[in-house]
Amino acid sequence: MSNVTFANMNSSVGTSQPNLYVCFSDVKNFNVSIHNVTNEDCIRKYEEHIYPKYDQWILIAAYFMTFVMGVVGNSLVCFAITNNRNMRTTPNVFILNLSVADLAVIIVCLPLTLVYDVTSTWFFGKIGCWIHVFITMLSINVSVLTLTAISIERWQAICHPLRFHNTPKRTRCIILIIWLISIGTALPFTVAFSVQPYKPFTVYFSSCSTHMWSKDASLIYQLCIGIFFYFVPLALMGFAYTQIAIVLWTNKTPGQNESKRNSAPMLGGVVDVNTTDTSRQTESRKKAAKMLIAVVVMFAMCYLPNQIINIATFTGTINGLSRATLTIIATFVHWLVFFNSCINPIIYNFMSGKFRKEFKNAMSLCCFCCRRRQHRWHDSFRVTYTVNYRTISIRTGNVSNRRKDRNGSTKSMGGQPV
Repeated sequence: MSNVTFANMNSSVGTSQPNLYVCFSDVKNFNVSIHNVTNEDCIRKYEEHIYPKYDQWILIAAYFMTFVMGVVGNSLVCFAITNNRNMRTTPNVFILNLSVADLAVIIVCLPLTLVYDVTSTWFFGKIGCWIHVFITMLSINVSVLTLTAISIERWQAICHPLRFHNTPKRTRCIILIIWLISIGTALPFTVAFSVQPYKPFTVYFSSCSTHMWSKDASLIYQLCIGIFFYFVPLALMGFAYTQIAIVLWTNKTPGQNESKRNSAPMLGGVVDVNTTDTSRQTESRKKAAKMLIAVVVMFAMCYLPNQIINIATFTGTINGLSRATLTIIATFVHWLVFFNSCINPIIYNFMSGKFRKEFKNAMSLCCFCCRRRQHRWHDSFRVTYTVNYRTISIRTGNVSNRRKDRNGSTKSMGGQPV
């Protein structure tokens, strides 16, 4: 434990002063005091540096709730879409892709980011640094490109239905292209990161940052990422959903009037056009558009502070702030990114009846499996449960009540055979 907090300086200052150590009261500014100190003093200084302050415990609790909600919510989304064939529409397949990226960033990056922001120290080595940076950049790029693909797909389907011909193969190709672009843009920034101490004579007071690039190169890269993976996609999504809103809420769906004329009788009879299916489809599209617009708005609000703080970091705008203030700002801004990953399933639940129904079915199935596990050692019984309007009847028995006879066949001692 003592090797973590101080470095032996005998070789540098001579042998006439044994037991000289260096303790760091301020790692960022590196105020070094060389004097005779005990191991306990250095350990105390180290603990004071990494231990969370009172105001940081609120953000730690928020991180914990975000982790639980994000894992459970996105897992439910993945289960709902993969388990029900009727849910595998083109927008839902893109939503599934978005949930996979959100799960990756929450499970891998959220704990590492929390520890790094609170302690201002990177404990996870160079490989952990690369994994953290790569998954974070990959998830952000996949999320914004997926949302852009959803908006363009909906714009084509609603505003230009006669020219829109989507297929599952095309959707898979688009998702593959999204991941390839995201990987290609995340790799250069990842390999530029390394773990280095803030100052010499220490290992654990280190940072995971771009030491291989100059500040100008890092700033140029960050500006390009902000333009091409935030502002330009938001502009495209804004244009697409504005056109979608105009078409849906003014009842000027292209091709609708032509279909009505084609359905009219040719011999002068009374025109009986059944508009029920058309109105239902329009209302369904309105609800889907509202849900997707809400997802895009939350994405823009949650990622805007992160873009600003990244550019301010490389331009040196925030260098004058204290360590405590920087820690609070960084922790909150990073939490917003993870909050965006956990809020999407909540939006689906409140704004989509289909997702809400599938979530309830998934929770019912989970409860059913828990009950079945609790009764697995009981005597034989029959369970009848309803999932997706289908009645499931399961009969099981107690394994301990069965025995094998001399011929090797299984018999039941107190109930029906399994």
